[in-house]
Amino acid sequence: MAELATPKLQEKKKIMTRYAQVIATENKIGTYFEILWYNEGKNDFDIGFGSYELDFVLEWLKEEFEFTEDKTIFPVVCAEWKDFRGKPQCSHCKKVFQEYYFSHKFCPECGAKMGM
Repeated sequence: MAELATPKLQEKKKIMTRYAQVIATENKIGTYFEILWYNEGKNDFDIGFGSYELDFVLEWLKEEFEFTEDKTIFPVVCAEWKDFRGKPQCSHCKKVFQEYYFSHKFCPECGAKMGM
């Protein structure tokens, strides 16, 4: 009798980063949580893995990210939302966003921390 081959489960590749944190933004619906992390490949910050459920985002942070040993300190880029014809514009990267971004604490384009 031939033995059945059991397929090997492929280990999920995690996002390697030196830095990641959960950020919260208030909007009309409630508090929206996202993960801000340093993308090693782009040499820049990314924001993603968002939900209105904090437990989901915390679980994604545990499951999807692996922290490297390199403990490089990143300078915090500080910026503020400027009004550009009624829409928010990041004072650092100059990108213009939809109105609801005025409440965001980080720029989704460049990762600058707002209001410091």
